[in-house]
Amino acid sequence: MSVFFAIVFLSLNMGKSGGAIKPVVTFTPNWGNILGGDSVTLTCDVPSTVPEEPRTYHWYKDKRPIPGDQQRLHITKSLVGSDRGDYQCQTIGGDISDPVFLNVTYNEVILQRPPSVIYEGDPLILRCHHHRRLYNAKNTKFYKDDQEIKSSESDSTFHIPNITMSQSGLYKCTKQIQRYNRRTRYEMRSDVSFISVKGGDDIRCCESDRSTKSSLLDTSRSSISKDSSEFDVDEVMVEIEYENASSK
Repeated sequence: MSVFFAIVFLSLNMGKSGGAIKPVVTFTPNWGNILGGDSVTLTCDVPSTVPEEPRTYHWYKDKRPIPGDQQRLHITKSLVGSDRGDYQCQTIGGDISDPVFLNVTYNEVILQRPPSVIYEGDPLILRCHHHRRLYNAKNTKFYKDDQEIKSSESDSTFHIPNITMSQSGLYKCTKQIQRYNRRTRYEMRSDVSFISVKGGDDIRCCESDRSTKSSLLDTSRSSISKDSSEFDVDEVMVEIEYENASSK
């Protein structure tokens, strides 16, 4: 197949897929798991390559439409039964986003982590979180693969400036908590969370793929604009089929 027709074929398929305007759902604060009663704001981020214009948004939870037509969806005083699930968003004429899971629990202590994929070299923040309205807490400890990695009287967070693949593992935390109306203090442990760190090659592969597609599309647009009077989609498809048959 000639390079020109391959470029046009790729351009046509990418246009049909709508992948260039696929939005992404993000959380603020950036935690994928929260306690019942916590608040979170979901934002439907559209890639900056799409021209800025007034948009109507659609929100989905567990693949079902939910109320909301703005870019941000506010969840206040979250509930396990109604707010826990996969969230997606979509703009008129655009692709639907990939699902992002919001986990809402009623545990006394949880280890909070970002909802997104973690790549080698990324900064990572974990937080040992408790019900502040119910408990007073201190002496936070973090563990990786059952080995203590940090202990603090008052700091409930654990920072990794540039995470590596070797730091993948099973993480958890503990806190000494005390109900405000009681004197007894006892240690509570979070559930275990598996932190998987993807390699830098995964990022370079994706960036290279996006760069290649962008370059091909630019070339195809340039070629088409120079000779638009002779360009015909049907002729392109016939040419592609002919080239494929000839190569067999």
